[in-house]
Amino acid sequence: MEIEATDEKAISADKLSSLSQITFLSIKDNLKANLSSFEATHRSNLNEYNMTVENLAANKTDLENLQKSKPSLDKQYAFYQELKAYLTDYIDCYNEKIVEIEKSEQKWIELYKERCSRVLNRRQENLRDQNAETSISLSANKKPLDSAHQQRIKQRENRRNLRRTRRQTECRHSVELNEGFSTDDEESQEDIELFEQQKQDLLKQLRDNIFTDVLEDFYSFKLIKKRFEKWKTLNEENYKNAYVSLSLPKLFSPLIRVDLIDWNPLENESPDYLEKTDWFKELLEFQNQNLSDDDLMLVPYIVEKVVVEKLIVVADSLYDPFSTKQSRNFSNLIINLVKTYPTINGQSINTKKLIEVIIAKFKRTFDQEIFVPLYSKQLIQQHSSEASIFFYRQFYSCAKVFSNVLLWQDVLSECVLKELAIDCLLNRHILIALQNMEPNIQTIEIIEYLVKKLPKNWLEANIETTSTMNLPQLLSLIRLVRRIADQIHDNDFKQKKIDSSQFREQIQTIRKLFLTMGASDQAIALSNAYDL
Repeated sequence: MEIEATDEKAISADKLSSLSQITFLSIKDNLKANLSSFEATHRSNLNEYNMTVENLAANKTDLENLQKSKPSLDKQYAFYQELKAYLTDYIDCYNEKIVEIEKSEQKWIELYKERCSRVLNRRQENLRDQNAETSISLSANKKPLDSAHQQRIKQRENRRNLRRTRRQTECRHSVELNEGFSTDDEESQEDIELFEQQKQDLLKQLRDNIFTDVLEDFYSFKLIKKRFEKWKTLNEENYKNAYVSLSLPKLFSPLIRVDLIDWNPLENESPDYLEKTDWFKELLEFQNQNLSDDDLMLVPYIVEKVVVEKLIVVADSLYDPFSTKQSRNFSNLIINLVKTYPTINGQSINTKKLIEVIIAKFKRTFDQEIFVPLYSKQLIQQHSSEASIFFYRQFYSCAKVFSNVLLWQDVLSECVLKELAIDCLLNRHILIALQNMEPNIQTIEIIEYLVKKLPKNWLEANIETTSTMNLPQLLSLIRLVRRIADQIHDNDFKQKKIDSSQFREQIQTIRKLFLTMGASDQAIALSNAYDL
């Protein structure tokens, strides 16, 4: 009992001790702290209240806006659902139709390829025949030709007479009037009619099968385009975010391939043929005039992805470098594409492939078809002989291919064109033939014709010195020209076959040729040698 009483007294003493430490100022400070805490809590609650009021007002506004936009959203939702169903059906449709389209394209290519092969095989057979005929004419043993060979000679000469007559009616350079400058690609009326019939059957079969079970909504450019124009008008931002512009070329690709299936760029002389097609006009109207609009690139992308792919197949399977008409039509078309469409450039995979195929086609032709026979000068200069006739025909045929290669000067790079025209043809085949011709002004005219086919910028003389040329590949040809000039002096002028005025005129012609080739040093040397 005493112990408990003692403890209670001790606790009471502690409380009294602590109470003695509480002062008026400490109470005041505690009250201020509590007041500040209450004020902060009040401000927080007030801010929360104000924010709640604002959110409530904003939510009411959003609700009103959503209620107002609900019809528009319903319309967009319905449109997207309809568009999704349409595109699903469209893809399913052309997943089936693309097989028919590819088969028709392949049949078209095979049909034309068969015709090209027929012409090529006949040309090679004629070459073998003429080589055999020349060998027989030079042989002591005159072996008679079989009846099939004689029949081929008759057909060959008939075609040549037709081409000869046609050349005389055309405005051509005198060199181009020679035998060998016209392509032997004539067909018999029977072959022409059969080919046309087969082609029309193919096209009819395509027309009858391709869209007969397809609604107009799925093959009309106008109706398809209308759906995407509606999307763009309805929600342009969504349209851009979906990268529709990048998908449209693939979407339109099957329709455009059908439209272009009977387009042969080798025969069509219009370089702007594409711009005249219905699909081009329709898709051109699809493009917005806003320069930042991605749809501006729709047609250029289609040209790169669809048109150039067809050109690759045509170049590889159908193009004949011996044909001037084909070379002119094809090169003019590609030049127009390069100038018109920004997607046709050196960075485009399809464009690179097209150029590679064209170069490979030329090299294959050079290796397999270019042939200029080598005979003695005496034999070649007997112009009525079989050997001379065959030699000059093959030479002019080679000169024609040289001219055709240079039609591509705005498409192929300078180094590639120099390799094809000068290294592969001029210096390897043409120059050797020129060295075996008579050294007279007629040979100079042939050389002049060939030189003028070269691009002018290749022939410019170096401004700093006359002893350096921009085109050293012509040095062998320049030496030949100088040798011919000296031989004209020795063989014709000294032998009094030509008078002094004729000689001076011919030397002036040769001097101008030197200047054209950029060989101004040779022109000066020639003038000094013959007092011009």
